[in-house]
Amino acid sequence: IYGLLSMTIPVAFLLPNGTKIRWIGQMIANYWLGMLMYLVTVIVVADVVRLILHRVRHMKKGQHFPRPVFAGIGLLCAIIISIVSVYGIVHARKIYTTTYNITMDQQHQGAECGTRLRHSSGIQHWREASAAHGR
Repeated sequence: IYGLLSMTIPVAFLLPNGTKIRWIGQMIANYWLGMLMYLVTVIVVADVVRLILHRVRHMKKGQHFPRPVFAGIGLLCAIIISIVSVYGIVHARKIYTTTYNITMDQQHQGAECGTRLRHSSGIQHWREASAAHGR
């Protein structure tokens, strides 16, 4: 199953454009990559927590957690991955836009976005200081 799912990525892009089979292949490939990303993230986080617990509990090098604990953590990781994946699939097409009404002081009302960004990042101050020193 793993090999079949991982091969959908190159196979889907080799199929003719505009066909239903290509669309299905691309959807499977996209979902597979998303779940793989969550899988790697959750496993890395679980492994870091395990390493921290090994240090805190002062466990020796060959000492491990009991097998039921190991299996339970694996099941918890699988549940987290499944929940996050299903949530992402269900809400993938729901895009929310939030509008904010802001007030600006008189000095910046006519300025363009680029001017405000330069000014706020300190580049404008640097240019003014450079001009004052003849650079």
